[in-house]
Amino acid sequence: MIVANKPLPSYPLPQRREATQPAKKQKTSTSIRPMLRLLVVLLVMVALSFSLISRQAQIVTKHRSITKLSADIAELEATNAALQLEVARLSGSSRIEAIARSQLGMERPTESQIMKVGVSGSN
Repeated sequence: MIVANKPLPSYPLPQRREATQPAKKQKTSTSIRPMLRLLVVLLVMVALSFSLISRQAQIVTKHRSITKLSADIAELEATNAALQLEVARLSGSSRIEAIARSQLGMERPTESQIMKVGVSGSN
């Protein structure tokens, strides 16, 4: 069987329809969310910065206080040492005897003024 060369009729091909999706609404929350997140991060960073600065200021204040107290302690220790030397000087027996003789008119007792009291073992 012989087939004639007859052109085939051309029919238009059906056009492919793309699935139509409903138009996306621009959500304002999606554009606000990153900004809100950024704002929260910035606020946290600012709070941490203030906290660190506050702590550093406290450390500096305490250091100054410690330095001042250390200087006061050194001064008081020097004063205390000087006062201990003065107490030792003023409480010497030769000085007390000199004051007793010059200001109070006291004298050493003579041999006749000294009375020896014996202590016996039986009553």
